[in-house]
Amino acid sequence: KMNKKIKIENAVINFANLAQPSTYNGKPSKYDLTMRFNKESKAGQVLETAVESILRDNNNPELLDQYEKLAFKDGNNSEYSVNHDHWVLKANSNIQIPCFDQLNIALSLDDIKNKIDRGATVNAVALLWYQDNEYGQRVNCILQGVQLVKESTILKQDPSSFFDEINLDNDSEEF
Repeated sequence: KMNKKIKIENAVINFANLAQPSTYNGKPSKYDLTMRFNKESKAGQVLETAVESILRDNNNPELLDQYEKLAFKDGNNSEYSVNHDHWVLKANSNIQIPCFDQLNIALSLDDIKNKIDRGATVNAVALLWYQDNEYGQRVNCILQGVQLVKESTILKQDPSSFFDEINLDNDSEEF
């Protein structure tokens, strides 16, 4: 079975659990990253070509039309408009994923938590692999490394400026 290592440039993060694993049923699960990139970009073309090659090598090209069985989704089918015209790729790992800054210096866990988050732009290396077992046939993705390209500006502003703009009447309460 053929695996394909791909390089993804300038992807924007939708969700990230890189400083600590995500949870599933209240228990730690995997480190993961969901990112989007334009379908017409180099990364989009690399992803499509790699997945097509894996499916062809495993005599299963019809799986390409079954996005629920692929590590990536067509953003045009997403309820979130930011995903339109993009591929959305979810990659994960059982182990801590190495993360670096723009100068290829390893980031601390605090920096990973505070800088590599929703809206940040990253480069990533991932391994696409073909699963064929009792759980079914699909193409999965293991995240192998992340480089921060540009920090997010989402949620980085002081919320007090927002609250100052809202006319709160005397019946309001803070929770």
